[in-house]
Amino acid sequence: MSRDRLQFLFLNVGHFLDHLFMLIFATVAAVRLADEWGMSYAALIPYATPGFADTPPEIALGLLAIGVFAAIYHPVGVAMVVEGRRRTGVPLAINGVSGNLGVAAAALLTGYLIDTAGWRSAFVLPGAVAIGLGLAYAVFLRAGRRAPAAHRPGGAAAGQARAGAASIDRATFVRVLAIILFTTAIGGLQAVFFALMYRLTGAAALAVAVAFMLVVFGQIPINDVLVGRITTSAWRSRVYSLRYIVTFSVMASTVPLIAGIHAGWGFGALFVVMAISASAIFVAVLMLPRTATSV
Repeated sequence: MSRDRLQFLFLNVGHFLDHLFMLIFATVAAVRLADEWGMSYAALIPYATPGFADTPPEIALGLLAIGVFAAIYHPVGVAMVVEGRRRTGVPLAINGVSGNLGVAAAALLTGYLIDTAGWRSAFVLPGAVAIGLGLAYAVFLRAGRRAPAAHRPGGAAAGQARAGAASIDRATFVRVLAIILFTTAIGGLQAVFFALMYRLTGAAALAVAVAFMLVVFGQIPINDVLVGRITTSAWRSRVYSLRYIVTFSVMASTVPLIAGIHAGWGFGALFVVMAISASAIFVAVLMLPRTATSV
């Protein structure tokens, strides 16, 4: 395997673990802690907001540390995925799928570990695997420093014209970035599916939920491609950082917001609010400038 491919593999596994860690606590809280600590799921979930081993305060501090370190991946890792590439769409899509697989595997893997080795193992084992992969990546980087420049990750591409920002003026850059941040903050281009979800239950609700989740996850690499195309290498990580600060800040507020809307008006009203938000995003996307630049 070439060094470029191995580098890409490390980045994808890192994205998988990043999203896996985000949902371990939610599964542990639902499956085991609610009974073991005599707390409702609603009372446990707020501990996940700061970042969620034995007591609630200790878990809150541990999850805060997980959140701090996991937050590093997106601005750094995604920037590394697009660095030195002329066409970034497919690599970003593959990297995004890797992260989504982490989301999908979190509940299954955590549930299995809880049943076979106790709920603490659901934190310890993935953590040990992540540390091991981190050490392996450190060895990989050290070996890369001794390799000829042409064989380093991105080395061949670095000798060519850099994958870079499209030539756009400052006003267009600000316009595109504002639209990206707005769509990131509200999250979705799936107004129709949210509207269809209103008052649905059972299998019909599940089918529509799958449809709008496919749409929202499909939007994420598109935003990342746009960031990669309008920013230079020197600023790319900073812009990704800004984008994900907006993403995670909004994510932190969604739990109490959803709880408030559900308590006051039920799930039907929640989907109406999301449909309106997604419609606003659709209007914002129509304001993107036309360009012939390939992604």
